[in-house]
Amino acid sequence: MMPGSVAALATSDESTYFFIGLEPAHGTLPENLVDADKRLRGIMENYRVISDRQVTISGAPATERRFRGSVDGKEWSGVLAVLPRTSQLYTVFGITQSSSDLAGQIQENVIRKSIDSLTFTK
Repeated sequence: MMPGSVAALATSDESTYFFIGLEPAHGTLPENLVDADKRLRGIMENYRVISDRQVTISGAPATERRFRGSVDGKEWSGVLAVLPRTSQLYTVFGITQSSSDLAGQIQENVIRKSIDSLTFTK
């Protein structure tokens, strides 16, 4: 699903996915976010941005974006973070599909906290 993936996790019912992609850093943080958006628009129908926030992940500035879209007629919500680190660019995102708004919000919060808690040791 994501070029350059270094990690991919999913729940057993395949209702939630978490990906970490890695590629050589290029451009500015906003330009990298535009590139990540293009990839998601190519995967998801009716892709739309809900909100953005500037965060610090493992001591580095990052942009975290909440979004929604559909794949194969199913609605998904997700969180995307673009994080430059030394000469590398990490694109981290999680998506979830839920039968209730409350469950989806809980899963999305878990994804957001997982992204915010990433730590790099080197």
